Amino acid sequence: MSSSGVRRIVAITNAFIILVNILGQAFPLAFPLGLPMPISKYTREFYEYVMAAAEKPDPIAFLDLSYTIGLHTLTQNEIVQYLTQIGIKWVGYSASTSAQSIIVDLIEKLKEWYPDKTYGVDYVFLGFIPGEPDIRAALLATNLDSITVDYKGTPRSQLPLLQRVHDRTDFDLFIACFDAFFVWARWWPSTPDCPSMVLIRSDSWPDFLSYYPKTFAAGLNAPTCCAEWEALTGIRGGAIAFSDGLSIVLIWTVLIIIGENIVEYYYKRSRWKKSGG
Repeated sequence: MSSSGVRRIVAITNAFIILVNILGQAFPLAFPLGLPMPISKYTREFYEYVMAAAEKPDPIAFLDLSYTIGLHTLTQNEIVQYLTQIGIKWVGYSASTSAQSIIVDLIEKLKEWYPDKTYGVDYVFLGFIPGEPDIRAALLATNLDSITVDYKGTPRSQLPLLQRVHDRTDFDLFIACFDAFFVWARWWPSTPDCPSMVLIRSDSWPDFLSYYPKTFAAGLNAPTCCAEWEALTGIRGGAIAFSDGLSIVLIWTVLIIIGENIVEYYYKRSRWKKSGG
C-alpha cells in the first residue's frame, strides 16, 4: 500500500475515534443510560438513613438548603425532590438570597411533579434567613415558633406543617446542604431519633470526617457522590449523564489501546516472517 493510502486510512481512523468520543459524551447528556457504578459506603449510609426515616409514621425533615452552584446544588435539589417523592415532609430554609431563588424555582416544579403534595401541608420553605451562622442555627434548632412567616409572607397559622414543629426534637431527619455544616454540630447533634447528615463539597470532606459518625451520622461528598445518589434514588439527572459519558469514553479508550496493541503485534509478526524469522 502506498504512503498516501496509509495516511488516508490513518486520517479516517482518527476521525472515527473522535466521532465516537463526541457521541459517547453527547448521547448520555440527552438520554442518561444509568450504567452500573460502585456505590460508596458513605452514599449508601446517607440513603439508608433517609429510607429509615421514611418508614416512620408521618416523618418530617429539616433542611438547610444553602448551595447556589455546581453539582452539589443539583444533588441538593434532588434530595428535596426525593424526600417529597417518598412522602417525607420537610421544612427548609436558605442562608443566601441566591439559594432562596433556586429553591423557589424547585418548589414550582414540585407542584407539577407531585400534584398530590400540598405546599404548607407536605413541605414549607422559610426562605432566606439572615444573621451569623451560629446565631441562625441556634434560632432554627431551638425556637422555630419565633419564625412567623414563610418565604412568601404566609403567616405561620396558615401553614399546618409548622404547627407540628417547634424545635429540633420535632424532626425525624436533619440534612445540612451547606459547607459551614460544623455550625450545626452544637445545635443539632445526631441522636438515634433524628440523624444529622450533610451534603458537602470534596474540599470540606476531611472536616466532615472529624465529626463522623458521632455528631453527623452520614455525609454525601459532592461531586463524587452525585451520580451515586441518582443511581440509588432512580433520579436520572445531570450527574448520571456525566458519569455515563465518562464511562463510555474510558471504555472506548481502553478498546483503542487494546486494538492498537493487537494491530502492532500482527504487524511486527508479519514483518518478522517476511524477513525469514
